[in-house]
Amino acid sequence: MLNINECERINLKKGDILTKAADKADKVYLIVNGKVSLRNSYIRMELENGSIVGMVDLYSKECLFDCMALADTAVLAFNVDGIEAIDGIKNMGLNYQELIDRSMFYQFHRIYDIYKDNFENYIEQFKEKIGNNDIVIPDKRECEYLKDVSELGKGVFHGLFDAQNSIASYHMYLISRVISDINTLINDMINEFGYSVLGFEEPAIDKFEDQPIDKTKQDSLQVSESDMDYELVKNELKDSLGSIIDYADMDKTEAVKFKMMVESFRTLPDKNSSDNAIRQMRKRITEEFYNIYESVFFKYKKDENKSRLIEMFLKFGYMDEREFDEKTLATLYYFEPDINGGKYNVYTIYDWLTQIYEGMREPSKDEFDSDYKERFRELKRTKSYTKAEELAYFNDKEGKVRFEIDNLFRSTNRITSGEISVFYPILTQEKFTKDLKSMFLDKNKIEQAIDNVLDVDFSLFHREQMYYDEDNKIDNITIMKQVFPDIILMPNVGSKGIMWQEISEKKRDTPARFVLSEFFAGNLETTVIDIAGMFRWELCRTIQGNYWNDLREHSLTAEYCDYMQFYKKNKDLSEEIKDKIRTQYKNCRNNTREMFVKDYEAWIKYEAKGALRLNKVTRRILYIYCPASVKYRANLEKQPAFTDAAAQYERDRQKKIKELKGFNSNVTKRGGTITKVLEDNLAFYEDM
Repeated sequence: MLNINECERINLKKGDILTKAADKADKVYLIVNGKVSLRNSYIRMELENGSIVGMVDLYSKECLFDCMALADTAVLAFNVDGIEAIDGIKNMGLNYQELIDRSMFYQFHRIYDIYKDNFENYIEQFKEKIGNNDIVIPDKRECEYLKDVSELGKGVFHGLFDAQNSIASYHMYLISRVISDINTLINDMINEFGYSVLGFEEPAIDKFEDQPIDKTKQDSLQVSESDMDYELVKNELKDSLGSIIDYADMDKTEAVKFKMMVESFRTLPDKNSSDNAIRQMRKRITEEFYNIYESVFFKYKKDENKSRLIEMFLKFGYMDEREFDEKTLATLYYFEPDINGGKYNVYTIYDWLTQIYEGMREPSKDEFDSDYKERFRELKRTKSYTKAEELAYFNDKEGKVRFEIDNLFRSTNRITSGEISVFYPILTQEKFTKDLKSMFLDKNKIEQAIDNVLDVDFSLFHREQMYYDEDNKIDNITIMKQVFPDIILMPNVGSKGIMWQEISEKKRDTPARFVLSEFFAGNLETTVIDIAGMFRWELCRTIQGNYWNDLREHSLTAEYCDYMQFYKKNKDLSEEIKDKIRTQYKNCRNNTREMFVKDYEAWIKYEAKGALRLNKVTRRILYIYCPASVKYRANLEKQPAFTDAAAQYERDRQKKIKELKGFNSNVTKRGGTITKVLEDNLAFYEDM
């Protein structure tokens, strides 16, 4: 059993080893302060305050990971006597129990994702090779069930495990058993096949967690804890909610109502409750939040005396000091996001609205795909406007900001939070799963995530554009132009991202708009890949227009739609593969774009790097329309599975090069000049 009264505090220095893989699993450790790394032959993950180490090992009876302190760390060590220790969780109280529940589900989610993405497809080959039908295969239904539970919203998750202690105990036991089965199978497969055959890197590490950090840049943005003036922060942020409401010049009656609602909501035992009264309260607070934001934004833009409190509200959605402890509040007060001066344009929502206010960007589309100009055309159907009124509409910078707040801000703030049904717009400390600085998406994290995709899909942000130069005797020619997206960060703690629009104002040479949470709690690598897949799809639809799904006009969307429409009759696909397509399509809600994004994810993560995941048809489509960079294609061309697609791609490339060289030659013959634009365009196809 596990006894809450029998524990030992252990203080670790950075680099100290807490456990070694294969040690006897006779202790579990609760991280009180600090951070540790769990590592074995196939995964590396980090755990921080409130996480539990060793509970998932109990079924195996031995430690599954090496555990090392990544910083000075304090843990509470509890003696355990096997899997029965799980029953002792009830003695630790609900707060500890929920921490342990979430920590175990997080560890399961990470391990299962590795198993599903890298090993599951090789099970049949493994069984055939070792000739043993008695090997333990993790139950797929149990795994998918646990994954679904791990992705429940906080309120539902909390309610499920508070309902009955036996529910929590059962899930903990199930996680420990399933992880034991997965761990055994993965290690056996690695020993039998080796990493290279599995298309898996040794050792498996998180590409983002292990990237070197430029300390000179990082330190310039941080104020050390010893330099924080806690008294100053306390005084300046006293009654933050009231100060922000006063600044917004709210009607006094409405101001009192709003403060009362926030106060009532703050004291609720379960803020994620589905109770109708609480749901209506969340809705009213959210509605008023955006009204306040709009008023504060316009006043702040004209105010010469800039307040840090108002800046925190506009950039982070902060409103109430009572939602934070002293240290976190001071950290947020002194925190300056590092988002400027990078390879990509990154904006907080305040910075983005400022771009629109100052006329640097036009408002985004609404959820019905209409932009600010199209909205005016709709207004003209019901009312006549004079030329002066029309001019005033298009020059109304406050009207444009309101349009952006009402559409992009309201919609994407909820979507990116990952908690659509229980969304609450005011920033609170309980939403953070790690230190707020480490969760913030600075320019380096975003660059790494996007560059990771471009490393494979090098032409992702290239699009066709007409070019002519009368002075240099250059007629109309289609060239490839690279246009990087605008990245807009929503003031929330969330785990989702969205490709809001692929171009702006119907112009093909304008940036796309990608939206993410400021404080990101999800898998950034996968999220950015999925956004890139959505962008690929929607840009092709826009360029192709009415012919986007017409196979007579060969394109990514046309060929993929044709594949999905007729895959059941496709003789190149086995019945087993057709069943997998049918199941995947159902999981994608019968949405062809979502289906493509899943295949695109497999292409970027695995297929382009030589680890086969796609069927013959999707492999050819992705190879032709989302070509991998030269360093990956050189290896793929050697594999029989890619021979036909590689040959077609090379024929098309050489044909285009010949066509461009002919065009350039004709320009020279007419006495024109080969401009840098033409040189770069030819180089794009020669180097691709």
